[in-house]
Amino acid sequence: QGTVSEPRASIGQSLGRLRRNPRFCFGVLAQFLYVGAQVGVWSFTIRLAMQMGGMNERSASWFLLTTFAAYFIGKMIANLLMRKMHPAKVLAVYGVLCIVLLAYTILVPNITAVYAAVGVSVFLGPCWPTIYGLTIDGLGEDTGVGGSLLVMSIVGGGVMPIFQGLLSDANGGNMQIAYSVPLLCFVVIVMYAVHCMRQPQPVLGGSATGVAQ
Repeated sequence: QGTVSEPRASIGQSLGRLRRNPRFCFGVLAQFLYVGAQVGVWSFTIRLAMQMGGMNERSASWFLLTTFAAYFIGKMIANLLMRKMHPAKVLAVYGVLCIVLLAYTILVPNITAVYAAVGVSVFLGPCWPTIYGLTIDGLGEDTGVGGSLLVMSIVGGGVMPIFQGLLSDANGGNMQIAYSVPLLCFVVIVMYAVHCMRQPQPVLGGSATGVAQ
């Protein structure tokens, strides 16, 4: 029985320590919102293009394909930037640029709003791994449990688009207003990045793990 109960006690202790770690909890929230924002931006791209550009679904699908290319280009650029900049700073800058582009998508009533929505993907690339690395940094022996909780935060991808759909329906099917949801998500993500720059992670339960730069 001892061999069965000890791992459970260890997990429970890790959960207790992690629950009392504000930066970790903030990081899980940021990751939840990031995945929700990414899925939301991509899920609504085709419908936004159809509404703003007056095109059919097949033509609008090219915008979604473009977002994938933009995503990988932005990720490569971020990898280069992180060689000279702290990951949290890159995350903050990319998050602010996402907010600007999403605000443009919401406010400008023409086809350029679709281009702005596509442009958001340029700044999505580094977000998941950067938030993950910043959040588990310094967790020591709690890293395994913390990493598992972060992975589970992908459920945000199934939650945020629902709110986008509800917001769109409440405004007569307006696709632009739906992008307010990912915009608010990125406001929180930027707040988390700034928090990471100002507050170093306390080392818990053992040696710290580094954030890849």
